[in-house]
Amino acid sequence: MTCHMNRGNVKAIRIGRGKRHAAVLSIVALLGGALATGAAKAALAECPEVMPVAEVTEGMMGTGYTVSEGTQPEPFSTEVLGVLENGIGPGRDMIIVDTSSPAIDEANGIWYGMSGSPVYVGGEFVGALAYGLTWGPSTIAGLTPAEDMMKIADRPAATGAAAGPEKVKLTRTMKASIARATGTS
Repeated sequence: MTCHMNRGNVKAIRIGRGKRHAAVLSIVALLGGALATGAAKAALAECPEVMPVAEVTEGMMGTGYTVSEGTQPEPFSTEVLGVLENGIGPGRDMIIVDTSSPAIDEANGIWYGMSGSPVYVGGEFVGALAYGLTWGPSTIAGLTPAEDMMKIADRPAATGAAAGPEKVKLTRTMKASIARATGTS
């Protein structure tokens, strides 16, 4: 995974006219596994500069990239509304932005497939769209700060017991229950 993946080699997401969705998934969970490999760490050198969350201020204008149809990323505009201290968790701030583009307008706001869309201000990577902040359609979104995502890249890859078990032992009863539920032997 490289920073360029978010700008060119992305999975196509098609939005239907009038569909209303909000992004609610955190990119940090997605990047946790992807950045654990050495190749991914090496690719980080190709990334743009990261703007520290402490430098993000209300009124900053930025550009994000997402795919609404096909495979070509299209830009959307962002305006920083503020930084919510501890908004993701203790010591983990959330950047609040208002988004706009023709596709966002057509969908009446952000949608689930926008999760992970990178946002840049002045050429610096600010964060990735990760949170819808309302129960209904909205252009307001929460970003996971890029600074937090890059910290994950600095963690050593998990090995041994820390990486989790390679096999999970199932009882005969569990195997039978799974087989019934999935229609397999």
